[in-house]
Formats: sequence, C-alpha cells, structure tokens
Amino acid sequence: AECMSSLLKEYREHVVPMVEHLNPYLLPMLLEVERQPDERRVAISIFDDVVEHAGVSGGANSLLPQYMPRVLQCCLDPDEDVRQVAVYGVGMCFAHLLHP
Repeated sequence: AECMSSLLKEYREHVVPMVEHLNPYLLPMLLEVERQPDERRVAISIFDDVVEHAGVSGGANSLLPQYMPRVLQCCLDPDEDVRQVAVYGVGMCFAHLLHP
C-alpha cells in the first residue's frame, strides 16, 4: 500500500490503470468476509489514495462502483483501523466531488 501511495502521489491519474490491473487481487481482500482486517485496510487505503491523489475525475470514478458500497459498509467494521480508513475514503470522495 505504501508503494502504491508513493506512485499515486507522484504520477496521479497515470497510475490508475495499474490499480485497475490489481483489482483481481484487491477486491477479494475487501469483499470476502473471511479476510483479515489488515487485508481490508490495505485495499481501502489504496482506494483512498487513488481518490486523494488521482481525484474522482482523474480515474477514481472508474473504481467507485466496485469499491464504494463495501467502503461504506466498512465504516461500521469491528476493527478500528478499518473504520478509520473507510471513513477517510468516504470523506475524500465527498471532498473531491464537491471540489474537483
């Protein structure tokens, strides 16, 4: 997640295709109920970074339908770290939607 975050900070929307290529690995980490909280946190953190650094209009929009429903559910996750990154991601989405 830290490596992807660094790439997104530097190259912004140009990294979104790489994230989309990783979806077969990231989405199960987020969607499968038997996954560990750390796996959910990593998947959400990468989504958060895409929204924050690439922006909704810069490519994150393509990820919203796949990620956002589960990110919203994770706002109520029993694990506090998962809740924190989920709420942060929702906030980033609203911030970028209001001020693209």
